[in-house]
Amino acid sequence: MFTAKVNDSPEQRQAAALEEIARNSSAILANLQHIAKALSEIQKSNQSIANSALRQR
Repeated sequence: MFTAKVNDSPEQRQAAALEEIARNSSAILANLQHIAKALSEIQKSNQSIANSALRQR
């Protein structure tokens, strides 16, 4: 977690903030990848259900 110290220079504070942004961005990307995978599985399931319903007609 980003913690700026009173003695930190503006450059040190900025570097620490940018490191935290990079970590957060990586976590967000990983979460989006999980969401995309889950949505893909839902889409496959929905397609299977639709195909099954069409065959029963």
